[in-house]
Amino acid sequence: MKKIVLYGAFDRYNYGDNLMPIILKKFIETYRPELLKDYELEFSAITRSDLSHYCCLKTRPINEVLKELESGTAVIVVGGEVVGAKREILFLHSFKNQTIYKFFRSLKWRLPSLYLYCSRLLFSNVSELPYVIIDHDVRLFFNTVGGRVTSTDYVLKQKSLVSLKSAEHLSVRDRRTESGMENFADPILVPDSVHAITKLINDEFLKEHISNKVLPLIGREYVVFQASPIKLSTPIHKLVSAIKELHKVSREKIVLLPIGYATGHDDGELMAELNSRLPEETLILSDLNLWEIMFVIKNANAFYGTSLHGIITAFAFGKPHFCINKNIDKVNAYIKDWSIFPYNRSIEPEAMASTLSSEKTFEALERRAEELADLVIKNSNTMFDKLQG
Repeated sequence: MKKIVLYGAFDRYNYGDNLMPIILKKFIETYRPELLKDYELEFSAITRSDLSHYCCLKTRPINEVLKELESGTAVIVVGGEVVGAKREILFLHSFKNQTIYKFFRSLKWRLPSLYLYCSRLLFSNVSELPYVIIDHDVRLFFNTVGGRVTSTDYVLKQKSLVSLKSAEHLSVRDRRTESGMENFADPILVPDSVHAITKLINDEFLKEHISNKVLPLIGREYVVFQASPIKLSTPIHKLVSAIKELHKVSREKIVLLPIGYATGHDDGELMAELNSRLPEETLILSDLNLWEIMFVIKNANAFYGTSLHGIITAFAFGKPHFCINKNIDKVNAYIKDWSIFPYNRSIEPEAMASTLSSEKTFEALERRAEELADLVIKNSNTMFDKLQG
């Protein structure tokens, strides 16, 4: 059988990256099951992975998959910040050992030439632009991707352009990405594919995939806080004070929820530090599977964080969602394009308490979330119509 290869950055455990291929798989099963008569689904990333204990998909290396493809096979780059993503950046985030990661992170800043040499040597089986597929007999599709063609290397830049221009379907998730392609491509602007979760995931499904860790939250009123230390510009002492104030307004323990587990994200370290300083004001929920993370966000009164897909998940379920750093380009571009006031601009952590509303229904937010889910479904149907055409 021909294959539909879903390809992306889901060989490491980060909530959004791992969720996107599953959502696309569920879309096919729910809305386009006829595709499964003619195509076999394959899941691929830069490296081989098995994160099934987190309810994620197993992956095979893209280089291995491409060698075996039948003519007519489709490769769908499933989303994420993949446009312009370079090998040396992805190399830094490939380590599972924190000590090794910190060594290479230091090397990257202290001796960039040596770091570049190491990335090329140790990641030699990975192409310079891993998510650019060229010189292969495949049908190429890009699904709600983000990023920019920023390479100063002429050859790399031309490869990016060839790949994007040759795609049968090119949809992007924000105007920031769209504007970077205005001189060579005509992408479709559409919300991130994760907005479709309300069309594909129900409460019964989520409850079947949660453990005793999150059961105590059922029926409780709580607020979720998440942050990656490298995406947060607020000093730890100010963050502690801000969460104390948020707790006073909430009157419930603030749920600290790591979302980015891969090296280079390290939510867990910061959440553990906050919990150790605020044991009476916070509750940390770590080492959760994909659906448990979604369940916790879905049932919260509000989400505050730095994770794009944490914010999108809260948004999709019609919940208040605040980015707490105005310097995260991809998050701020996204909420500016798609969300509604007051969630369409970032706040400082010190403002969290003042933004927590006692209101329990958010009709305008729910309507907007429904509109975006419909746009995602329409885009997915358009993409698969082209694939079948």
